[in-house]
Amino acid sequence: MALIKCPECKSKVSDKADSCPTCGFNISSYTPPVKPEKRELTPEEQKKANKGCLIGIVVLLILAAIGSLIPDEDKKSSSSSPNNSGLTLQAMKVVRHQLQDYGNANFIMSSIQTTKVSDKYYVIGEFDSKNAFGAKVRSTFAVEFIKNSGSGYKATHVQIK
Repeated sequence: MALIKCPECKSKVSDKADSCPTCGFNISSYTPPVKPEKRELTPEEQKKANKGCLIGIVVLLILAAIGSLIPDEDKKSSSSSPNNSGLTLQAMKVVRHQLQDYGNANFIMSSIQTTKVSDKYYVIGEFDSKNAFGAKVRSTFAVEFIKNSGSGYKATHVQIK
C-alpha cells in the first residue's frame, strides 16, 4: 500500500482508497492531466530560430547607428549663444555675492537649468545655505542675463527665495 497526494486537498491518501477521507474527493475516477513532452528542435528548426535572433540584433544595430547620426538639438551651439556651464558658474558667483555668508552656498547642480527667452538667458536652480540662526535651508534662485556689448553676458536681475 502506497500513499499518494489527494489532487484536491493535497493530504496523504492510500492508493487503494476510492475517495479522500479528508475532503471526500473521488480519487478512483480521477485521471491526472498529461504533461506534454518536451521535444528537441531539429537542426533545421534550430537554424531558423537562430536566424530570427540574428535578424533582430542586426535591426537593433542599424537603428542604433541611425540614432547616433541624427544631430542632437541640445548639443548644437552657435557662436552667439553662451556656454551653459559658463552662465551657470557666473550665476552661482552672483548668488553667492547676494548672501550674507559669501562662501556658504552649496548648489544642487542637478536642479540648475539654463533657458533662453528672446534675447535673455535665465539660470534657475536651488542651493543650500545657512540662515542667520545657523540652520540649513534650501532656497531657489533665478538670474537673468543679457548679452554685453562685448562677448560676455551681464546679470541684470537676481531673485532668491
